[in-house]
Parts: sequence; structure tokens; C-alpha cells
Amino acid sequence: MKMGHAGSVSSLFKPSARFAANSVSSGDKNSSGTAKVSSDFSGKLQSVVNKQSIDAGKATASIVEKYDLRNISYVDLQKMAKELLDVGALKESQYLDFLPPSEEFASLDGSINLDWNQPKDYIKIIEDQIAFTKQYQPHLSTKFLEYQLELKQRFSPSK
Repeated sequence: MKMGHAGSVSSLFKPSARFAANSVSSGDKNSSGTAKVSSDFSGKLQSVVNKQSIDAGKATASIVEKYDLRNISYVDLQKMAKELLDVGALKESQYLDFLPPSEEFASLDGSINLDWNQPKDYIKIIEDQIAFTKQYQPHLSTKFLEYQLELKQRFSPSK
């Protein structure tokens, strides 16, 4: 491609800036009115977005206060994950990362009689998995476990 051709291609983008400047500075009531409406709308939109962010933050804090990830049943962990998902604090792509598989999958023969209402320390479970992997399977990565731990700690108030 010749340099002169590149110069002419870049000049295609300059007129739009020039036309925009002319329409605003020309005093045309339609263009200045549009600019005013546009700025009013963006200010109101930003206000709505800020209010929604504050409301979502309050809702998240309320959810986090209700549950203790160091002493929570699997049933309550499911409820917490759903509530966090509903307020937008937890993305859909993070839902199953936050919520571990139920323990019924730990026993292939079904010999474990599970009580989903028995509280567990889900943060310690992951910490123990990371420690075990690092000690006995150092060739394996713990990045996903560390991600799960960080995800749970994000929704665990420091006590």
C-alpha cells in the first residue's frame, strides 16, 4: 500500500469531526437542542446507573450478612448463590464455580448418607484442597481452586 493512499484513507475520517463541529457551532437549534437533550439524558442515565449500583451493593451486603460461608449448609449455599445471581453480584458464568457439586457425587456407590442441611466451612474445604494439591500433586495447577476460593472470599464478610 502506498503512503499517499494511506493518507487519503485517513482523510475519510476527518470530515465527520469537521461536520460535527460545524453543526454544533452553527447555532442550528436542532443540533444544539440535540446536544442539550443528549447531555441531560446521559446525566439522568448515569444517575440511574449509580442508583442501581448502590442498590445492588446494598442488596449484596444484605445477602452476605445473612450467610456465613464458614458455617453454611449446602441448601443455604444454593440459596445464597441464587440470591447473588438475582441481584447481579454473581455472573451466570460464575454460578457453578461458586456452588460446588453436591457431595452425593463423592460416593459412586451411594454409601454416604448425606445431610444437605449440615453446615460446613466451604472456605476451609477449598483451602484444604489447595494445600493437598500443592503438597501431594505439585504437578497440578491450583489456579481454578484459588479462583473458587477468591470468589467465595469476596462474598464472605471478614469476621
